[in-house]
Amino acid sequence: SKWSGTRALFGLKTGMNEAFIIDRATRTSLIRAHAGAAHILKPILFGRDVRRYRIEQAGRFVIYCHPERTIDDYPSVRDYLLPRRKQLEQRAAKQRWYELQQPAVALLPRLDSPKIVYPIIASQCRFAIDRSGYLINDKLFVLPTDDASLLGLLNSRVANFYFSAVCAALEGAGDKYLEFRAQYVDPFPVPAGLAV
Repeated sequence: SKWSGTRALFGLKTGMNEAFIIDRATRTSLIRAHAGAAHILKPILFGRDVRRYRIEQAGRFVIYCHPERTIDDYPSVRDYLLPRRKQLEQRAAKQRWYELQQPAVALLPRLDSPKIVYPIIASQCRFAIDRSGYLINDKLFVLPTDDASLLGLLNSRVANFYFSAVCAALEGAGDKYLEFRAQYVDPFPVPAGLAV
């Protein structure tokens, strides 16, 4: 893209949300049982959490055991996942049973930095800056910049008009939704003075 020197990047995929996505109470319980579990229980955003200019995080966390670690170092989390081990072993790809299907390891350093996030499918432009270091699921894209001018441009009526013309459209329950995939967002024309 013209503003960040890179393309829009999408987030991680668990391969089984019902095993890896937990609520705040479950996170607290797992940490109470083993304090080290806090290292692999990370806050995560879904597409529906991102609104125009703001994030409404729903108290959702992901069990993210980095491929360089082993689940045995986190006994409370291991015990939590064990009842689903057989199902987890049947997922696509060649990850270990307790790892995410697509952990997006290369994306991690960018997620720690301030960034613009946006949902892949939305009825209008919904770009927001995340300064909290959230992980993102595969229903969100990230632009590795926190440029407020760019954010304003992406949420503008001009951008909405542009994306309405170029994005693939989906129909649903009386509404029209747009697919804000990288191939549509990356070529968005940004004035030269705005590019970072």
